[in-house]
Amino acid sequence: MNPTFPTLPRVSRLLAVLLCASALAACDRSKPPEALLAEARSAFERNDLQTTAIQLKNLLQKDPSNAAARYELGRLHMLTGDAPSAVKELTRALDAGHPAEEVAPLLARAMVEAGESKQAIERLGTTKL
Repeated sequence: MNPTFPTLPRVSRLLAVLLCASALAACDRSKPPEALLAEARSAFERNDLQTTAIQLKNLLQKDPSNAAARYELGRLHMLTGDAPSAVKELTRALDAGHPAEEVAPLLARAMVEAGESKQAIERLGTTKL
């Protein structure tokens, strides 16, 4: 047996896992946006960041202007240390109408962490909280 080639049972198991994952992803896309958002928030609270990201991205494929999903994705990016992506998503959330009092503090922090302090003051300096 050549160790560089996977054995047939291993390939079969891998194929089964991939098929299950595809089926689950397809099921998630058929759910309404509110259900995907609720599942993403629940996963976030459980610290299941991978599921959170998947659910939010599925939701945003259905509804790219969903302000709440953009906000949650921005929170996720901040938690994982990706300030530039957080700035992008939080800005989109604010522009889409998510409450400024919720977005502005996190967006300001993300902008500062991304090296955009001046832009943070310009964009958020007059925001009423």
